[in-house]
Amino acid sequence: MKKIISKLTLIFFCMSFFMIIPKNVNAAEIIPVNILVEYGQTEARTILNMINEMRTSSSDAWYWNSDDTTKTTCD
Repeated sequence: MKKIISKLTLIFFCMSFFMIIPKNVNAAEIIPVNILVEYGQTEARTILNMINEMRTSSSDAWYWNSDDTTKTTCD
C-alpha cells in the first residue's frame, strides 16, 4: 500500500512539474488594431481644479493621526 501511495505521489509531482513549465507561443500573424479615442480634457481639468481646491482649502483637507481615531485638519 505504501508503494502505491509513493508511486502515485511521485506521478502527481511529475505531472505538476510539467504543468508549471512555461511554454513559448508565437503568434501566427500580427493584426493591427485602430482605436478611436477621445480625451475629455474639460472633465479632466474640472477634476484637477476640484482636487487642488480641496487640497488648498483649510476645512476640506484632513488626515487621520497615527492613532487612527483623531481627524487632523491641514492648514
